[in-house]
Amino acid sequence: MDWLSMTVIGVAVGLLARMVFSGERPMGMMLTSALGVAGSVLAAVPAQAMGVYRVQDPNSIAYSVFGSVLLLAAYGLWVCTRPR
Repeated sequence: MDWLSMTVIGVAVGLLARMVFSGERPMGMMLTSALGVAGSVLAAVPAQAMGVYRVQDPNSIAYSVFGSVLLLAAYGLWVCTRPR
């Protein structure tokens, strides 16, 4: 697993996923990028174990976007439904 490329892809994908999943979310660029990297790893590890993910494959970005949007949605639900 190429961690450097997954990190770079994760930062870009986190920002892309933030644009896809836009709205009122109290998060900055650092948290968005961190969730993007985490989403990239979350999507890549099981996909690599199944043999359908390669870092050089263009579909890897789609897996990373899916993982990042999933994490951003979970974070949004956790923050927005929390009592204040």
